Amino acid sequence: GNRDESIEGVAARNSSVPLTQNFKGADGLDYFYFSEPINVGNRRIGTVAVVVNSETIKSRLAATTHKLLLIFLAALGAMGLLLEIRSLIRKEQKSAALKSAMVHIVSHEFNNALTVIDAAIFMLEESEPKNTDASRSGLYRALDYQRSSLKRYVKNILNEARMEAGGFKIEKKPLALRDLVASSVSAMEE
Repeated sequence: GNRDESIEGVAARNSSVPLTQNFKGADGLDYFYFSEPINVGNRRIGTVAVVVNSETIKSRLAATTHKLLLIFLAALGAMGLLLEIRSLIRKEQKSAALKSAMVHIVSHEFNNALTVIDAAIFMLEESEPKNTDASRSGLYRALDYQRSSLKRYVKNILNEARMEAGGFKIEKKPLALRDLVASSVSAMEE
């Protein structure tokens, strides 16, 4: 466009870096003069300049101010949402810890009861005369099988709690399916 011969225009053309200048115009308004040199390679081919006054900048910034306000409100909403998510995660962690503690206590109490049952079965078997009838020894086998089953269930519950806590280790053991089925059948025979 036109060549600006004002003091600000001359300063902008003579500058090799972008300039921002403020000045008071003849109309009494504050003016903001933004300029940037245009270079192609090492050769300067011109200067671009934009001048706005305090009245026009207000109307031009109104839409931007509105958008910035909306962005700020959205950021506040996102922060509130993040704080709520953090609170829910903490509640979930507390709940999981409480569940783990409860499982541990219940399992411990079951193990205590099973220890008493173990001792009682042992005492009954030891105090029985050696020539007891087959039905009585079958009942002892059934009790022993059920006691072992309960111990496995308690161990499984503890293992599930360990899995959730990340402290579970797999123990591989050989298993004869025939023996497993035979012990289940013999426990139910009586």
